[in-house]
Amino acid sequence: MKKTIFNILIFILAIVAAGCTKDGSGAPKAFKNQTDICLMSDGNVIMSYDAARCQLSFNRKRGMFRVGNDDMSEYFMLRAGEGSGFELVEGLTFIGNLTYCTGGKVTEVPDQTWEIISFLTDDYGTKVHLWCNDKKIGAVMYAVK
Repeated sequence: MKKTIFNILIFILAIVAAGCTKDGSGAPKAFKNQTDICLMSDGNVIMSYDAARCQLSFNRKRGMFRVGNDDMSEYFMLRAGEGSGFELVEGLTFIGNLTYCTGGKVTEVPDQTWEIISFLTDDYGTKVHLWCNDKKIGAVMYAVK
């Protein structure tokens, strides 16, 4: 009887431990599985890219991603801080400054650590998942070639 209870406890602990395993980034699965270019906070999409009304830009030299609608009344922009350098390398962390505007309100999130948690390259550029664990903000950007 004691052996059966012990085995059940070990089994339950194994299940709990498996559920707690992280891949290092801390980014939630909903963000990691996001395929649309967007900005997310606490699991909610703050702004998403719409090809009919938005533009994308990426400047590798300045380490800046930008997504904005045609009149820039809504946008989000992430720029690597001075001296951070910027390469599309999975797991790379850098200090960056996020600025976004929705509903006429500009929000700045300065000097945060961002991590490139994944990227996928196609014929036109690279879709990059960037995560700020401290603020629980994720950005899916496109580094246009």
